[in-house]
Parts: sequence; structure tokens; C-alpha cells
Amino acid sequence: MNSKMDTVLLITSIMLLMVHSSDLVLNESLGATYPSCLPDYRWSTKFGKCVECLPGFYGSDCSETCRYPNYGYGCQQKCHCSEIICNSAKGCRSRELGMYMDK
Repeated sequence: MNSKMDTVLLITSIMLLMVHSSDLVLNESLGATYPSCLPDYRWSTKFGKCVECLPGFYGSDCSETCRYPNYGYGCQQKCHCSEIICNSAKGCRSRELGMYMDK
């Protein structure tokens, strides 16, 4: 009876490993694997979990930059300035003030 139970446990363990390994992503530059995250999230080794993309980024592993005229968290805000001075994370940069503003 123990050998059958051991076989069942072994098969179950292998199946669980196969399911969970499909959720891992190989980070070739670091030679490490980490869990895949939902779109607009990335894996944070600092926190050991998926975290939201930084402002100005979106997509799988936060690898895409917001496209003009969008900027900010989730690229949900819009620049009301030229593409040249629109920052994908912070919005329109005021030349005179050297700071960013929504308008």
C-alpha cells in the first residue's frame, strides 16, 4: 500500500511542478526564473512579488513605453503639449520652470 501511495504522491508532485513551471519566466540576463505577472505588472525581486509598472510603462513585464500623447500610471493621462516636451512618465515639461505639469 505504501508503494502505491508513494507512486501517487510522486506523480502528483511531478504534475504540480509541470503546472507551476509554466508560470515561470526565464530571465536570461540574470540566469534566473521568476513568476510571470499579469500585464502592466513586473516581478520585483526586492519585494518578492508582482508590482505595478512604474509611470510611463505598460505591457508584459512593463517593457513598453507609453505612446504620445499618453503618459503616467497605466498611460491614462494625456499630454497637452508637443511630443518633443511630453515625458512618458511625467507629462509636459515647462521650459521656463524646468518642471512637469499636466496642462
